[in-house]
Amino acid sequence: MRGARMRGSLLNGARMRGADMRPGIVRGSNEMQTSDFSETKMDHSDLERAKLDNAKLRYASLQGANLKKAVLPNTDLRGADLSGADLRHVDLSGANLSGADLSATYLYEANLSGSNLTGANLHKSVLTGAMVIRANLTGADLSDAIMLRASDFPPNKKNQTALAYRKYRECGGRSLLVPIPEWERMIAVRQFHDDH
Repeated sequence: MRGARMRGSLLNGARMRGADMRPGIVRGSNEMQTSDFSETKMDHSDLERAKLDNAKLRYASLQGANLKKAVLPNTDLRGADLSGADLRHVDLSGANLSGADLSATYLYEANLSGSNLTGANLHKSVLTGAMVIRANLTGADLSDAIMLRASDFPPNKKNQTALAYRKYRECGGRSLLVPIPEWERMIAVRQFHDDH
């Protein structure tokens, strides 16, 4: 299945354990709920908007994969290699990412709420706007990970956001406060470059 191109496929419950699908295209409205992709090689594959709810991707290799806007709630990604993957706007709520390699990933506005990141490697990851409420970060490596914010976190230390942020900081994560006028300036410059 190396280099497979699957668009609009219905693979619910499929057993693809150990398959080599590099660099495949599994894009769009593909539905692969409850499928078993454990130990599958999908490095540099395009999985944008793929639906993998409750799927098994244990020890799968997804290095450099495009998973933008993919739907992966309650997915088993234990020990998976997602290093360098594009995880913008991905839904990983309730996912098991224990021992997974998420180093140098781009998790912009990713939903990691309720996920298990025990012992996960998030070294040099970008977590700007990521939702980490009720995520288990025990033993996670967040060294050199960065989270950009437009405002300071709420002073209420019992607030869910404040608790998640404290866990993030305790695991080595860093944050950078960029005031709203600076964001607006950056957006205006980007828009100018796009228009001209």
